[in-house]
Amino acid sequence: MLRSCFEFFHPLFFSHFLMDLDFHLLKCSGLLKRNESSKAQKRAKNNMKERKNKRKIITRKIQNSFLFYNHTLEFISNKILDA
Repeated sequence: MLRSCFEFFHPLFFSHFLMDLDFHLLKCSGLLKRNESSKAQKRAKNNMKERKNKRKIITRKIQNSFLFYNHTLEFISNKILDA
């Protein structure tokens, strides 16, 4: 049970960690400074949103694969126990 919870939440935590890291890297690189033009700021924010959306999709795929894996194991173990 604990292992399946870890497998489910680990990708979620990792993707949020990467989004935070992206934000800090953009901030440190100067793309989100106040003296930048508004177009550059919008581009940087849009790029960050695109990366965030891609990570959400990847996270969802990882979660679905873990759910499929857990359901498959549960199905197999039930079949073995019923036999």
